[in-house]
Amino acid sequence: MKLVERESPNQSARVHGDGAVRLIVCHTPEGDYEPTIRYLLTKGSQVSYHRLYKRDGSEATQLVPFARKAWHAGPVNSLSDGLAIEGTARTFDLAHPGTRQFARGVAERLVARDLPCQWTTDPGRGGFCRHGDLQADRSDPTPDLAEWRLFVGMVTDEHRKLTAPQPSWPRPLPRWWWEWNLWRIRGKKGPRPSSAPRVIPPWAWRRAKAFDRARRQ
Repeated sequence: MKLVERESPNQSARVHGDGAVRLIVCHTPEGDYEPTIRYLLTKGSQVSYHRLYKRDGSEATQLVPFARKAWHAGPVNSLSDGLAIEGTARTFDLAHPGTRQFARGVAERLVARDLPCQWTTDPGRGGFCRHGDLQADRSDPTPDLAEWRLFVGMVTDEHRKLTAPQPSWPRPLPRWWWEWNLWRIRGKKGPRPSSAPRVIPPWAWRRAKAFDRARRQ
């Protein structure tokens, strides 16, 4: 996905500072991508999001730096990041390629803000929500509760991918392993590589044996 930066004039400093952000608010702008961007770049609109995602998943536009306040959700603007995906609440579709990018974007902000991955409307608890959860006259990004719950699951899945611990095996091989292994498979001819530790750890022997099996195949 291509990320484009086009700064909206509709922004201001966060009243409580950047560290006070506790909520990621999800939107649809009720319009198509390019017309929405033009609207958000117009000073008179008095509206902005931090980032807008294209429905086909090919691009997103950063309109306000995350350290600044975007004007997207009234009284919680200073306590939230606002993300939107092209389209309307009525046409929000989990099958669109951009919806997965949108969900990943929400998950990335949760990780960046060190917030719990949970649907909540309470900034004190931390998490993410719909614009429609905060304002009674809004229904975006979808009024369909079942569809929204599926999107919550999509965000949870992306969050899990971002925060899952890295597997301990296989691990990157240090330079000494290659030097030591080459010396070993050459029949230990010549001096032992000085870079190798005095006691070769078990994981290095396991990798060496796997290397031997691969060579014999």
